[in-house]
Amino acid sequence: MNVRTPLRLVVVACALAACRRQAPSPTVTVPNPVVAPPPTAAQRWAATWAQVESLVSEGRYGGADSVLVAYLRSVPPGDGARAQLWRVLLRLEPRTTGGDPGPAIAMLDSLLADSTLRTGRAEGLVMRRGLAAGDSLRRVEVRRRTAATQQASDRADELRIVRDSLQKLASEIDRLKKRLRSP
Repeated sequence: MNVRTPLRLVVVACALAACRRQAPSPTVTVPNPVVAPPPTAAQRWAATWAQVESLVSEGRYGGADSVLVAYLRSVPPGDGARAQLWRVLLRLEPRTTGGDPGPAIAMLDSLLADSTLRTGRAEGLVMRRGLAAGDSLRRVEVRRRTAATQQASDRADELRIVRDSLQKLASEIDRLKKRLRSP
């Protein structure tokens, strides 16, 4: 046998081994990962409301408004009426607007003008009427205070003029007394 023969036998054996039918590999079933269903609208609102309540209790009205805006972006138009009404109420907080309900009224008017508003329209209308009444009372009070301030300023001016006149009169009387005493 020559040297090549064992080498040929090894090559043939390898080729035959490669052609041999393989036993099927055992099938392993991998369970599908359990995917939690997306939260319902009620669950999303509950989570949002919990955040808003926490932020408002800390006096962080801007943060609460941002949470409500993020919620509104995640729901279809018309489904966030409650969040929009709460945004209006946050705008009414005197620490956010300095007591001026104008921005809240403007926001509420745009909300009520939205034709996709499904729920909350009645609450919005009641809120709008209350805001209008409160705003008109606030304006009357501002006018009354302005008039009272103007009246007080006018009286102060009148008193200053009277004091000046009295001072001039007193100096004239003193001058006349000196003249009468002098021979």
